[in-house]
Amino acid sequence: MANEVRYSARWDRLIKRAEAFLDSQTLLRAVNRATREIRDMIVQRYMGGANTSANRLARNTGKMEAKTVARRATIDGDGAVKASIGINVPYASVHFSDDGRVSTIIRPKRAQALAVPFPGAPVGGDKRPILPAKSSLITKKFTHNGVLWGRLPGQKTQPLFLMRNSVTVPARVNVQRDIEPRAKAIMAGIIQAELDKRLS
Repeated sequence: MANEVRYSARWDRLIKRAEAFLDSQTLLRAVNRATREIRDMIVQRYMGGANTSANRLARNTGKMEAKTVARRATIDGDGAVKASIGINVPYASVHFSDDGRVSTIIRPKRAQALAVPFPGAPVGGDKRPILPAKSSLITKKFTHNGVLWGRLPGQKTQPLFLMRNSVTVPARVNVQRDIEPRAKAIMAGIIQAELDKRLS
């Protein structure tokens, strides 16, 4: 807790110095650069892994990475510089928690069950996107004991999906715990470099 207080006080002092010594355009450029670096850090550190783990997501289609954008900084009516990073896919809020939520329960909206890839099934193997259960590539489909069986081209009939009424998905990344400290460090380093140039 003491480290958090010291860090917060140091951050507040840095922001006050930046407001005192940097003109608004220089500050905007610095914040834009920092926001792009933070976006890259989020993608590299928390997305695109080979496997999903406690705080990292495996790459499926790469859509989440491509849709993670650094929005241009703006200055509001009170003179405050504001910037944000958006993950523009609807399921981002399932994986990235900023409200203390530890998991999300997903239920089917139209279908009678959710199709969850069977452990070890080839539908998402070899770094390929996970095929949906309705894919035309899957033939000879049938369900037995809550498992959807089917055949992929050139393969034998095998279990491909577990059929579930609901799935609990753990939040992989806590924004306050995982991202904010690193984002502040990146932002502080870039603003401090601008201050050093200005005051040297």
